[in-house]
Amino acid sequence: MFEIGGSLREARLKRGLSPADVQRAIRIRDRYLQALEEERWELLPGDAYVKGFLRTYADFLGLDGSLYVDEYNSRYAHPDEPTLVPERFERRRRPGGGGLLRPLVVVAVVVAVVAAVAAWQLSGSSGEKQGAPPTTTTPPPTTTAAHTTTTTPKKHHKKHVVVPVASTRAALVATRGSSWLWVRSGSSSGPTVYQGTLL
Repeated sequence: MFEIGGSLREARLKRGLSPADVQRAIRIRDRYLQALEEERWELLPGDAYVKGFLRTYADFLGLDGSLYVDEYNSRYAHPDEPTLVPERFERRRRPGGGGLLRPLVVVAVVVAVVAAVAAWQLSGSSGEKQGAPPTTTTPPPTTTAAHTTTTTPKKHHKKHVVVPVASTRAALVATRGSSWLWVRSGSSSGPTVYQGTLL
């Protein structure tokens, strides 16, 4: 049994070091070094810090740090020192691996939400493509003695529309934007079968 603080102070003075010199060398605050030398353990943050500071300080002075820690443990250490982590943040583990269940449930919920959003997005975009082609209604042509005028809708959507011809022998696709289509039966002067804009 030996005096912990007195022997540290004596070793420091033999080396001609001031507390400020030791603080610069081992990065332990001067007030903590003084508390170690005076054995005022209540001024230090806790047993873990006391042991760490003791070991570092003793080793720096060329002493056996483990011997100082053992001496402190035998005389002053608190075996029931409170944990540094508050209880509310401590992970409670149940026997049988219950601690693993909660993260798995959270992951499953996140995956389900992502899948639902993806399915909703895909169904919204595919519903437009798979539906029937939109029907365009145009006002009937106004006929005058000199010429025929037609009015076209002002909406211009860039969609590919397939309009089957009445005889189902051909299909037209507007791939580069809106196109005007006028279909006549038989020849270019035959009766009008379809007239409108392909969007």
